[in-house]
Amino acid sequence: NGKGKSVVEETPDIIAISNAMQATVSPELTKKIEESIRASETVVKSMSTVFGQVGREGRTSNYAGFELETPKLLITRPGSNPQIPHADDHCTSCLFGIVHLRDGQESTRMAPYSPINRPYPTGITVQCENPICGRHEQLPDEALRRGVHLTDEQWTCGHCGGHHIPYDFEGDLLRSFGELLTETAVYMCSAYAGPKTQNAGCGLLSLPTVVHRGPGNPATSRDCRYVLFFTLRPIYCNVKKIKELDATKIHHRYNPDLQIHAPCLLYNQLNKVKQIYRGYGMESNFRALAGLDDGRAAENLREENRRLREKLNKILGEEKRHEAQRDMSRKT
Repeated sequence: NGKGKSVVEETPDIIAISNAMQATVSPELTKKIEESIRASETVVKSMSTVFGQVGREGRTSNYAGFELETPKLLITRPGSNPQIPHADDHCTSCLFGIVHLRDGQESTRMAPYSPINRPYPTGITVQCENPICGRHEQLPDEALRRGVHLTDEQWTCGHCGGHHIPYDFEGDLLRSFGELLTETAVYMCSAYAGPKTQNAGCGLLSLPTVVHRGPGNPATSRDCRYVLFFTLRPIYCNVKKIKELDATKIHHRYNPDLQIHAPCLLYNQLNKVKQIYRGYGMESNFRALAGLDDGRAAENLREENRRLREKLNKILGEEKRHEAQRDMSRKT
């Protein structure tokens, strides 16, 4: 624009997400991106290390490669705040990558990562294939990585004859990401993924369960921050059929609309309590105690959202009008 700053406006092809604008990558460019990624020895080795691990009793993984998915151009305009700390998924469904498209851009910030005592929930129920057991349990994350629920690899729970482990998605979610609800959550992402600033072509490849946040873009910046975001989904050989449906259809996939952050944890815990009350036939009591009425609350939220949008549009309109007046004054 006239001030020498980059300007990116929302269009049908560019939408607002989080603290950035998101643009869809064309099929032609996606093909070139995939060729470059497949030629990277680091990427190939990383995917094999994560998804090709040997299982219990020395079982070999059926990991056979990967597919590029969800390539997006993310544009962070000057004056954009940092993201809130979040993880991209609740289990290891993929690896995600970020590549800088301009020199001198601030790196993504990451929280310290340790998978110890973090039972990342997969949300997938499987049956133990030991004939004397046959219990149904939640598939562990390490088994999900090898695709045992999709392939001919036999899976056993490892504690046949012992106590059944209750299925507790919400509890495992809280045990894995509970720090996001603490007062110090805002300080979790204390380290940069690499150097503080990176040049075009540099970036990161990470597990989706790692808590991180985009750094935003200071108001003093004269340029937008441009990065390429993508995910790499593992594919497997020896895929089996389940009830005459392709087994790949039951595989948990990365969903950009379901990131793991503090509101997500609160929603899941609220839903868990709601299910407990429902189990005792006391859902109406729960709504009364929680001050909730699903229909009325939804309508109130829609009305509040509409009011806030009108107020925001009015403020933006006033700002644009004042800016136009200032420009006219400078010219005269």
